[in-house]
Amino acid sequence: MWLRFCVLLLAGSVVYFAFTTTPVEAAKLKLCSDITRSAVASDQILVGVRDAPPFVETDDIRGLHGLSIDLWESIAMDLTDSGLISGYAYVECPLGEQIDRLEDGSLDIVISPLTVTSERLARFDMSHQYASSGLTVARRRTEAINYTAAAEILKSALSHNRLIAIALGFAALNLFLAAVIRHHWVNSEHAPRASGKFSAFMQYGFEAGTRTTGLRGISDKFETMGGRLIELFMIVIGTAISALLVSLITTSFVGSMGQSGDVDAQDLGAYRIGTLADSTAMRFVERQVDDTECTATQSSSEPACRTVRSWQDAMSLLADGEVDLVVGDWLQLSYLARSDLYGEVDVQSKVMMNEPYGWGLSRDRDDNIGLEIDRGIVQRLRSPEWRSFVERYLGDGSISPE
Repeated sequence: MWLRFCVLLLAGSVVYFAFTTTPVEAAKLKLCSDITRSAVASDQILVGVRDAPPFVETDDIRGLHGLSIDLWESIAMDLTDSGLISGYAYVECPLGEQIDRLEDGSLDIVISPLTVTSERLARFDMSHQYASSGLTVARRRTEAINYTAAAEILKSALSHNRLIAIALGFAALNLFLAAVIRHHWVNSEHAPRASGKFSAFMQYGFEAGTRTTGLRGISDKFETMGGRLIELFMIVIGTAISALLVSLITTSFVGSMGQSGDVDAQDLGAYRIGTLADSTAMRFVERQVDDTECTATQSSSEPACRTVRSWQDAMSLLADGEVDLVVGDWLQLSYLARSDLYGEVDVQSKVMMNEPYGWGLSRDRDDNIGLEIDRGIVQRLRSPEWRSFVERYLGDGSISPE
């Protein structure tokens, strides 16, 4: 009898915990095909996610994590404390299905990256913007030197105000030294023999220039102590100037290695492109390239635009040489390019179109959850800790494209 009682008690406990929803249990990841809106209580939130590092990603140690996950769970605590929700469940869906489910109400919110567009606003609501990105290009890095890029780097360095001031000072110094050289050579057998004052002055200037750029060393042309001191001074200046010029040229060549120049939107038709299915990047490519439809086909004809389910898949195609470019989100492509999984990849900092990020909100709910989510996002954006929170995932330095 006691054995039967214990078995019944254990079975009852299992049934109770299986059907009792708590915030912790509700946060487990489910698939789109395994859950419907009607099977969940009205005060439960169905949160759509998809693999989109660094916003949403999964591993064996931390499970589901990322910038959007941490931000949502922080706001969800406020919603729970205010009694608006009793829990939530993460539902994994691809981008296209997320958009459809937001519109028909079978998802309450999507926290994976969604670009705020007028087309999407016509289908469902969007939260306050929480990040700024843009459409850009990722491409494989080569070992060849791009001389155009090297020239641009050198031009940018030489156009700096301080370098211009140094160049003007260097020119004035050479004029002064030309006059000094003339003074010390006026009665010397090493004085240049030239017809005319202008020709003689040009030779004095040439002598000063070659010495202050390090092209000439110590000689026996100066016979007086003052002349030798001037010559020593010019050698020191020449060594410093030579080192500066060599470093500028070296930096420009090293910085241009692997760079292929920026790809403009009008040039996309010349490349095999990989991008995310149903994304704003896919729509952008189809608008920019005439008679192009982005498909997931893997036929031997290799379409001009090939779609995949995640940016990781797109970067894998790039690493394997199956596409020439990945057109997509700057934040996510930059994050993935920093890993060693896809080889040497350059992500263009110049963007072709700005992309403000928000969360998708279904219009089927008649409560104030959308307003409370906006309030929570704005409150956290104003926090002094927001930048460090974002850089924890995106890395130090710039957190937005050019």
